[in-house]
Amino acid sequence: MNRGKSMRAAKSLTIVSLLFVPVLVLSAGCNGKNKKAKTAKEGDVPESMKGTAKSIEDDRMKCQGEGKGYKVENLDLNHDTVPDVKKVYATVTKYDIEKEVMICREADLNFDGRKDIIRYFSDEGRPLREELDMDFDGKIDVVNYFENGKVVKQEMDTNFDGLVDIWNYFAEGQLVRAERDSDKDGKPDIWEHYTGGELKRIGYDVDGDGKVDRWERSEEGEEEVAEKPAEKEEGESGEGESGEGGSGEGGSGEETTEEGG
Repeated sequence: MNRGKSMRAAKSLTIVSLLFVPVLVLSAGCNGKNKKAKTAKEGDVPESMKGTAKSIEDDRMKCQGEGKGYKVENLDLNHDTVPDVKKVYATVTKYDIEKEVMICREADLNFDGRKDIIRYFSDEGRPLREELDMDFDGKIDVVNYFENGKVVKQEMDTNFDGLVDIWNYFAEGQLVRAERDSDKDGKPDIWEHYTGGELKRIGYDVDGDGKVDRWERSEEGEEEVAEKPAEKEEGESGEGESGEGGSGEGGSGEETTEEGG
């Protein structure tokens, strides 16, 4: 493939993946209003996505809202007597003051009886993580991670096979890095780096060792072979911080040439 074309294709794929979430959420909100029958069991939650950095099941306990100190609020948005939104509040004490804080919110976007968006909150009421089932098949396709109210990491299953295949990283609301698993082995083999929201370079792992073999740059459309050290050092494998083969901040998408950056 022409180098310029491959850079444009990668950029287009990233833009599509980022637009994927809000577009489908809006379409679900519009189309779901006309549904009359529930096709899933009331209260069903989607199946977790494999390869995420954090176990989804750990936080789902928050959404049960059972026991003393919890309050559950159910909302029926389309007036069919079946709840579409569930909010769970916990009573927390800070500085000897008790207050109710929302710790979980679930929503059924297309009114089929199954939750499509689940968001978890801290004891301070700040969003921690959000799970989305974008194609309404009962499986999570996108997981967003928050810090200080902003998304800093996003895991996506773009082919709907239940496994993470794209990891997006954000700083100050802008995409700074994207990692892709093109051979479906649970590990990234393509690294994209962005500056000011613009794609600047792409690294490719062509031999499956988790390290960049070839770089493409957007400035001049040039291509270069990455120099690899004779022996791998600890922390250079591209697996990063996640426990199930996903990627993390310490991945190998950094250059090993003298130019660096």
